[in-house]
Amino acid sequence: SNVQDVSNLATLGLSGGASGASGLPSGYSKRSGKNKNRALRSGGGGKNTEGAVDAALRWLAAHQEPDGSWIASKYEGTSSADLATTGLALLPFLGAGHNEMSGKYKNTVRQGIKYLNANLDQFADSGKYKGKGFYNNYGVSIVLMAMAETTIFGSSDKTRKHAEGMAKYLLDQ
Repeated sequence: SNVQDVSNLATLGLSGGASGASGLPSGYSKRSGKNKNRALRSGGGGKNTEGAVDAALRWLAAHQEPDGSWIASKYEGTSSADLATTGLALLPFLGAGHNEMSGKYKNTVRQGIKYLNANLDQFADSGKYKGKGFYNNYGVSIVLMAMAETTIFGSSDKTRKHAEGMAKYLLDQ
């Protein structure tokens, strides 16, 4: 087995580089505040584009299940990918600058991460993050992206543990 050190993976490997002036990895500094406004203006964004993003986030938040998940089979998907679907639904919130600690949708993100953590516990001991819920390694990668991104903004040790476990699993494939 090719064991690789994946400590700090969420901070360095998946973030796009070292920390910038904001204290966040460089790829994340444009998600809020003045940096976001500057990036929006330079990229042609504004009230209309931000309104469209917020409308999509409102729809996603309204369709989150009480347990924090998003269920694919309710929308013509497969129930064997509910973990991946939840990870995929969290990514737009994180990309828009919402996380477990801040933003209008922090409770939505917090509940989604809580659901993922509770369901990932069953895989942690064996280190084999595969099977129902992920569908395939693509699904594992989606969940890993969501878990790794949320650790950047101060998520729990459990979230970091699962992100590192999934990264190790994928690297050993």
